[in-house]
Amino acid sequence: MAGSERRDDQAPAPKGAGSRELVVRAWIMDVLVCAALAGVGLWFVLKALPMPPGRTMIGVGTFPKYIGGLLVVLCIAQAAGSFLGREKGGNVVAGRPLMVGIAMALVLLFPTAMDRFGYYLSAAIWVPAFAWVAGMREIGTFAVITAAVLGLAYFVFENLLGTPLS
Repeated sequence: MAGSERRDDQAPAPKGAGSRELVVRAWIMDVLVCAALAGVGLWFVLKALPMPPGRTMIGVGTFPKYIGGLLVVLCIAQAAGSFLGREKGGNVVAGRPLMVGIAMALVLLFPTAMDRFGYYLSAAIWVPAFAWVAGMREIGTFAVITAAVLGLAYFVFENLLGTPLS
């Protein structure tokens, strides 16, 4: 898709920073995403290895070990399949690569902010920021989405599960 062309079912990208397209071969994107996810899986496994075993076959580290290991195996299989079929693949077009990068940074920063400032304050800042990066521009929408996320988290975690988030 060239410069300003767009399909009828696509919303126009907001004007300003991050509106240039980035085109990457699909197999390269697959391999990069698989490498990142495999890294997450390996991190799960490495963090779970020193966890103490439980009294039964299933201990606190069992779930992260198996899920992380499975993630690594599936990522290797997907990356190999993408690499072997690289001639057949197309392109991945990111319409707003700067916004994609900002969104990735927000996702990576959220756990740190949550540890430092607590869930509610972090989410009250993060949800509208992420909504803005996603292309929303109406203040009323920001307020509704933020209230819904905070209210749902409060109801589910604090009331139903008895797990404090503050």
